Parts: sequence; structure tokens; C-alpha cells
Amino acid sequence: MQGTEIDEYIKNKYERTNESDTRGTNHIAIGKFIDLIHLHENCENTNIRNIAKNIKNLEELVPNFTIFETKEKSAYYITFAAYSLDHDSDKLVDAHEFGHLVIHGINKFELDEEKFSNIVKNARANCISSENKQDFRKYVERLQDRNNKDITDAEKGPVSDILSSVFQYPSLSFKNEDGTISEKMVFPSFHDREYYFDEEKGKMRADRIFDEDFANYYSLVLNGCTKELGILRKFLGEEWMQSMEQELEKAGKNIQMPDIDKNTDINKNSNIDKNTDINKNSNVDKNTNIDSKLGEVLMTQREGALPKELPINELEEQRDTNIEEIQK
Repeated sequence: MQGTEIDEYIKNKYERTNESDTRGTNHIAIGKFIDLIHLHENCENTNIRNIAKNIKNLEELVPNFTIFETKEKSAYYITFAAYSLDHDSDKLVDAHEFGHLVIHGINKFELDEEKFSNIVKNARANCISSENKQDFRKYVERLQDRNNKDITDAEKGPVSDILSSVFQYPSLSFKNEDGTISEKMVFPSFHDREYYFDEEKGKMRADRIFDEDFANYYSLVLNGCTKELGILRKFLGEEWMQSMEQELEKAGKNIQMPDIDKNTDINKNSNIDKNTDINKNSNVDKNTNIDSKLGEVLMTQREGALPKELPINELEEQRDTNIEEIQK
């Protein structure tokens, strides 16, 4: 499918124009979704182009996929396979949320958590290796300088959130040559410590890290952020980058040859903690008809699921870590 054919298919399949529909109309969101698919068509990455070319297979892979409009931040809700698009969100954010659709809807999220935990640890070690440590510190200092006009939106968003996930902290401190500890440097975008790390179990939440890392990586690839991808490759290393590339390659193949059991729950293979989905903060009766309440439910954001962005009012309360301690 290409161009006008894709536009017409998406409108016929997903657009709602009836004002009485309890899910609400979605004309603006459909327009944004079509623009996003055209961005896929023009992407240099073959796997991403395959997703646009075979977008019709999405109805078989994710039969309950729905598109909503929202005045909140764009989001993808795993439980309902609902893609909620903000009127004013930019392409980086929309692409990030589409990345969640890719990993959960097209790839049916499966993860070797132990293996990826080791990949994250290796990526962290690569950042603070003797070869990269000085450059990494300079880069983190650059990122947290809100007066630096040379920092791109892709660095402020996806890159920052990925680096934050690797350390599982919203900020870092470094040991100076004189033995003192630097002031904490807060990433422009991050998730709270608790989202990426289980303090009670004393271990990282590898499934959440992979989920968010891939969504951020997908956004960078789709938007042609070559420089920013190069930064991640330098600091995180080839192993981390290959884990992302392999997931994208998997999606490029799955979208072409869907082989889905129609009776299988779309979330069957998801490793995401079910307590983190949209139902965590929802007071909707579980027996209530989903279609009649979904528009209302989507106004509730998943706790911790969306990255926070600076400026924020409580920076002093954000936790930071001594980078020297991480090495031990």
C-alpha cells in the first residue's frame, strides 16, 4: 500500500466521525496518524518502511487497535491497544508511542530479562569506561545545561531518557579529581528511579527498560536522528544497539507475515508488570463495557509510564547517584 491508498484505508478503518460515539471523534488524530505512516514510508530504514507498506496487516496482528484524540500527552495503552494522540505533540513523541505499539502489538513483547539486564550493565560500564568516562561526563553536563541552544530535541527527549534508563536514575553525580562529588546533573527527560528499579528486590526492571529504550530508539530511527544514534552507539556500545536493531528487524518481518492465533490475548507474552498499565489508576468497574468507558479511562495516565521533562519544580527532591559507586 502507498500514499492515497494508505490514507483511505486508515480513514475507513479507524476514523470516527459520529459525535454520539462514546469513544469520541478522532479526525485530528487520524490526520496525525496518517502523517506518521507517511514518515515511515520515507524512512531510510527498510524495516520501518515495511511497517508502512504492510500497515493493513495491523488489523490482524492487533484486531482491537483503536486511535483516540487527547489533550493530554500522547500515549499507547497496552491493555486496550489504544493509541492516543495529542493535538500538539511532536513527531518524536508520537513516534515513541508508536514504538510501544510495535513492540507490544506487532512483536508480542517477549524478553530474556537476564540477558538484557547484562546488556544494560555492559552499556553502563561502557559509559564510564576509561575510554569514555571524560566524554560521557562532558556530555551529561551539556545535556543538563538548559541554556545550551545547541542541544537537539532528540537529545533532550529520547537520548536523555535512554541514558537515564541505563543508570536507573534521573540524575548523576561524578567524582572530581580532588575527591569531591559534583553537583547532580539531571537528565532533561527521565523516568523516576522506582519505574526502572525495584528497590525491594534490589534489581532493575529489565522489561520496562527495554520497552522504553526501544520506543525511544524507534523514534530516533523513524525521525532520521543519525547524530543522536551515533551518540548512543558511542556511549552504550554495539551490544545495546544490536538488541534494538534486532527487535526492529523482528517487527519488519512480523508485519509482512502475520501468523496470529485469533483467540490469543494480545498481551499473552507481555512481560510488563500488569500493575503499571492503565488500570492501576482507573476506578472503572472491571465488568463495565470497555467501549462505553474507554474515552474516559484514557484520560488517566499510567503512573510513571511517560517520561518527565524539565523544567520541574522539585529538582532538589530528585535522587541522584555517585557514578563512582555504580562502578563497584
